[in-house]
Amino acid sequence: DDPYQFYEEFVSHHPDFDTLYSRRIPTNIIAVEWLKKESRSLHVLATNEKTIKLWRLKEVHKEGQQTTIIPVLCNDFSKGHQRFFIHSLSAICDGEMFISSDELMLNLWHLERPDSSFALIDELPEDDMIEVNRIITSAKADPTQCHRILYTTSVNEVNICDLRARCMQNRPAMLLQAPIKGMNASMEIQRELQCITDADFARDGNQIVTRNFSNVRLWDLRKPSRPTKMMTVHNYNPGLFSDLCSNGCLVDDFRVAVNSDASGVVTGSYDDYFVAYDLLHDRKKWLQARHAHDFLSAEMPRMSETGRKVLHVDWHDERDIITVASSHSVYVYEKKVGAEPETMESKSNMHYT
Repeated sequence: DDPYQFYEEFVSHHPDFDTLYSRRIPTNIIAVEWLKKESRSLHVLATNEKTIKLWRLKEVHKEGQQTTIIPVLCNDFSKGHQRFFIHSLSAICDGEMFISSDELMLNLWHLERPDSSFALIDELPEDDMIEVNRIITSAKADPTQCHRILYTTSVNEVNICDLRARCMQNRPAMLLQAPIKGMNASMEIQRELQCITDADFARDGNQIVTRNFSNVRLWDLRKPSRPTKMMTVHNYNPGLFSDLCSNGCLVDDFRVAVNSDASGVVTGSYDDYFVAYDLLHDRKKWLQARHAHDFLSAEMPRMSETGRKVLHVDWHDERDIITVASSHSVYVYEKKVGAEPETMESKSNMHYT
C-alpha cells in the first residue's frame, strides 16, 4: 500500500502586483514548512516570491461524516523582502520563530508578529550601481538547537551562525569552505561551480550536507576543518560543462537532503534522475523519477535533457522514505524491506497541475 494518502488541498496565494517594480507576482509556492504540532490542528508556512503566510489546518469531526479540513489564515508576513525574491524558509525548533531569506537578506520572524522582522543579514548595497559579487543561496535552521542557523553563498561558503553571540550575523561563528581543485576549467565555469545551492542539517545537529553542481559534501561540525565525505554527482566534462555554463545550468537550484542519522543523502540531477547515497557502505544508486511501469531510459543520467530535472528532494525524518519533485509531479520512494541499503522502490506518485 502507498505510505501516503491525500489529506487536503487549498489555495494559499492569489495573484498580486508589485507596485514598486510594476510587475505581477506569481502565485507559485516557493517553499513550504511544517511547524511543531502544539495542538490538534496542524500549522504550515507557505511562501511565494514575496509573501509568507501562516495557515492552520483545522480538523472538524462530525459523527457519521467524513472529517473536514478547514484552512484558516493566521498571519500574513509581507514586509520583509521588498527588493528580491524569497528562496528559503525554515522553522526554528522553539516553535515560535522562523527564518526567511532572499539573495541579500536573511530575516528572523516571530509567528505572532507579522508586521516586523529582524534582519540577521542585510547586504543590500546603498547604491544600486554597485556590483554584487556574493549572494545568499539557501538558509536552514538547526532542528535541535534554536540558536543555530546556517546560510550558504555563491562563493563556496557555508556560514554557521549562533544567534546568542551577536544580533547581526555578518560574521559567522563558523565558516566551512572546501576548495575546488584539479579542474582545468575556465574562470567563468570555476566561479559558477563555487556556488553552493543548498545545505541540510542532520537530525542530531552535528552534521550537515551541502550541494554544489558537481559534488555533495558531508561535514561534521565537531571537526569542521574539512568534509568527512565527498560524493561526485556530475563528473567534469569540458565540452559539456561549457554548454551547461552557457545555458545557466551550473547554478541550477539543486536541493539536498540527509536522513535522520546522516547515513543516507539524496539529491537530484537531469533527465529526471536523482541519486541516493549510502554513506555507511560507500554506495550510490541512481533512480529515475517515473511511474513504476515506465521504461527506464538508462542506468544514470546522460545529461541530454537539462529541461527535465529533479530539483527538490526530501527524506522522511523517521522512515526510509524519499520524496522527489520533477515537473508537476511528486514521487515517493521507500526502501524495500530486507533489501540492500541503497535499494529503493517507487511507492506512489502524485500529480499537481
